[in-house]
Amino acid sequence: MNRNYSDISYAESPFGTLSEFMSKTFGWMFAGLLVTFLVGIGAVTTGLIYPLITSGLFILTSIAELVLVFVLSARVQTLQPSTATGIFFAYAVLNGLNLSSIFLVYDFGSLILAFLVGAVYFGVMAVYGNVTNRDLTGWGPKLMGGLVALIVCSLVGGLLSLFGFGFGIMDLVLCAVGLLIFMGLTAYDTQMLKYYYSYFGGDAAMLHKSSIVGALVIYGAGIAKKTLLRTGPGGLAGITGGFIRSFAQVSMPAMLNESMWALGNLLYSSIFGHIGTGAYASITVVKSIEELTSVAVMGLCSSCAVMIGSAIGRGDVPLCKLCARRHMQLTVGLSVLIGVSMLALRQPLLSLFGVSQAVREDALAVLAICALEMVLHNVPAILVMGIFRAGGDTRYGLIIDCITMYLIGLPLTMLTGLYLHWSVPMTYLVMYLSEDIVKCAAYLLHYRSGKWIRPVI
Repeated sequence: MNRNYSDISYAESPFGTLSEFMSKTFGWMFAGLLVTFLVGIGAVTTGLIYPLITSGLFILTSIAELVLVFVLSARVQTLQPSTATGIFFAYAVLNGLNLSSIFLVYDFGSLILAFLVGAVYFGVMAVYGNVTNRDLTGWGPKLMGGLVALIVCSLVGGLLSLFGFGFGIMDLVLCAVGLLIFMGLTAYDTQMLKYYYSYFGGDAAMLHKSSIVGALVIYGAGIAKKTLLRTGPGGLAGITGGFIRSFAQVSMPAMLNESMWALGNLLYSSIFGHIGTGAYASITVVKSIEELTSVAVMGLCSSCAVMIGSAIGRGDVPLCKLCARRHMQLTVGLSVLIGVSMLALRQPLLSLFGVSQAVREDALAVLAICALEMVLHNVPAILVMGIFRAGGDTRYGLIIDCITMYLIGLPLTMLTGLYLHWSVPMTYLVMYLSEDIVKCAAYLLHYRSGKWIRPVI
């Protein structure tokens, strides 16, 4: 019988309640965010960030981060609990190194608030679950945790303003909006935690390790998705009318692009949900694994954006083009590595989810498609998020993404899945190829033209 996360009964484990299991997972998230933040600050204050960027060592740290994800996911059933814990914190350290470049873009006050809101939110959820033993999957505890996080954020923001960072009502509003978005992004993942609890409830060691894997999935998804929490609100203090107009012209297309992309993914999920619960379960499992593998590519996008933005700011167009070309090459190489790893490890990765045989067979085929198409999928990502936007061109990606998703991908997926009743893997193949082939062609032509270099200052 096919199933997804929403149709499972949850018997209480003899090794702890669901609330205790979720509290432990949120506790890992709190500790992981804290370690990442401290490592990021340390890399900048000690100057370690500069050799990481200039020597290309961040590529090795990105690959190492990806290897840790695969090792923890594929070997979770055989690893010792202490080893799994060590891998998680090693991942948090590497993530701090890979994200340290954002400390060169945003002031420390903004980043302190950004990490603080997320860390306090998960810390409050962990303490609340342990103290009250209430179910943490509902919106009540989430909203309570968010409220406490905002109160702490406002108090810390007031203290930061005494040191010249600046903190006003706009900052608090953006913190609230960012936190709501982050809560929405993790809402589904809490259902995944309930599934882990149900599946591994009879094994104390596996419960411990699956709480770490759950934290890793939420962590990877939160880092990969570009929420408002990532940029921090402090940099908007003292804005002027002219700045708002310039900001809107450049940023609104990018924000609309992300919104339309999120809506399109929701519609894709709806199509597979209408095909059947088995199809939805297969795609959900694959998306969870994809989110983990996307972390390294997002790290490349971030480093590319920082280096290209710096080159354009100095007026060095040749260096800008060189950075873009090198990151394109690195993306292709990293995508091949990710694809080969996913193809080799798809069996043990799927063993984490304990789905039915029919769902497992579909998910295996879909993972193979993802692995073989990894280069075609990641090249548009580095071009739009790492190159075009850093070069000042935020509109081209919006136009092409909307055309490929809403005029090509969604209609063809609906046709093949709902009307022609093709198999789940074939429908997924149509969804991927119909978008990515057109995207790659359009983006590579735009890249070669050089019209994406548009200094905004």
